[in-house]
Amino acid sequence: MSNCINQLNNNIFNRCMKETPNGIGTIIAKTIYSFIYPELIMNFFVICIMILPWLMFQKKSSFSLDNSLKRRFLLSKLNFINFIHRLCYTFTLDIILYSIFRQRRPCKCESNGDGIYTPVGSIYGMPSGDSLTAALIGTFLIEQAPIMPIISRILGVLVFIFVMFERVILGYHSLGQVISGASLGVALHFYSTRLPQYVTFIDNFLQLVFGAIFLRLDPSLRFGKYDDNNLFGWLFDGYAFIIFESILLFRFYWKIDWKMLKFSYVKMMKNLDPFDKENPNFSVKSKISHLTVSSLSDTFYFWIAFFICLVIQYLAYCFENYGWD
Repeated sequence: MSNCINQLNNNIFNRCMKETPNGIGTIIAKTIYSFIYPELIMNFFVICIMILPWLMFQKKSSFSLDNSLKRRFLLSKLNFINFIHRLCYTFTLDIILYSIFRQRRPCKCESNGDGIYTPVGSIYGMPSGDSLTAALIGTFLIEQAPIMPIISRILGVLVFIFVMFERVILGYHSLGQVISGASLGVALHFYSTRLPQYVTFIDNFLQLVFGAIFLRLDPSLRFGKYDDNNLFGWLFDGYAFIIFESILLFRFYWKIDWKMLKFSYVKMMKNLDPFDKENPNFSVKSKISHLTVSSLSDTFYFWIAFFICLVIQYLAYCFENYGWD
């Protein structure tokens, strides 16, 4: 590397692999980054929940809704809420692990040829949060194949490869950090989709508590004003989405049946599948037959959750721009 040095060591899993000078690899990596960015993906799913009632219920009255349509709506909504929950790991659990492992990012580079080397990215990089996000998306596409099986699975593999390549070639993470992040993402996908849904609330609570504790224990985490790498800002972004999805998930099961919390996400997907004619466990039909367009849409609760999310995100903005810590 002509103008970058290793922050860690020269081991293949730790060395800086940033492309210098910038070439075609950097151009490709920056293009990938502009599309597969955790906060962008998170906001996309929030918008999906926002417009879902309009997409599915436009020009329909409560009397014209059959149970099949209701189940499709609930299936989609639960899918989006759970995906937001999994993506929260990128903002909260990943930051907690940063403060536990405290492994620096791999590259320090000089930008003006003045011999002054500055780190690429924030202070820590183990594990890679973007690789974790890519693994969550990729594993979902490979396992559930929501589009066409072969296309979904090819796309899932490509998401893995492209994002890991992007993080390494831009110098934000080492090979070891992206492999760790991707491996963690795969594990978290199966963890969050196989355990009972009530574990989601326990999971969220623990992330809120441990995030507040571990970041305060690290004396290196002191940031100035206008610092986009302020990890407290990142953590509060995660808190915002955790509160958002917790409110919606709480309302979802309050509206249908608390007993369903004992089922896993995978089991709930099967129970709400409108094309599954035989359900050996229980019938959702009796649970949702009374639901109207208004109660299904839950517009009031969505906007409460959304407003709280915005307030907490403003706190994240304050951390980043006013040097709060």
